[in-house]
Amino acid sequence: MLDQFPIRPHLNSYTTSSPELYHRRLNMGADDGLITNAMNGLVPGLGIGLFVGSARAYLSGLSHAQAVAAGRVVANPPLRLITTTTAMFATVGAMYTATEPIVRSARDNVDDPWNGAVAGCAAGALVGVRNGSLATSCGACASFAAISAFIEVVPSGNDDTMKRRKAVYGMVDQ
Repeated sequence: MLDQFPIRPHLNSYTTSSPELYHRRLNMGADDGLITNAMNGLVPGLGIGLFVGSARAYLSGLSHAQAVAAGRVVANPPLRLITTTTAMFATVGAMYTATEPIVRSARDNVDDPWNGAVAGCAAGALVGVRNGSLATSCGACASFAAISAFIEVVPSGNDDTMKRRKAVYGMVDQ
């Protein structure tokens, strides 16, 4: 009787035929892991953040050396502005790309715009956390979620994406 319900089913080979004994696990695919998914958003986020941070530093006016020479106190020296912007973009990208497959897996691999919306909300909430504002966090969560769901719903020219959307939403060709 006790052999039917082992305490550790992953250690017993005879339990592999009965999936109801296993706890539901997050399955993100054979070759995708959490770190891989996070890196898929982190690397482009680093590049975009470096570009945007450099543009912000350039457009902010005086360089740090010029401001110090003029006797002005600079709140965000250019290097600090570049690094904080780069880190924020990279973190938001990593959060989005790591959260989306987790949500999909937790929803029994349902692939619809809600996965992206939840991931967008999680990534957007980081913006408010960084600024220390609950209102910014809620607003960025809603904005990122809406944009992510909109991008998922609007048809693109990619045939694979269109086939997947037709299968998910039951659309028929006309």
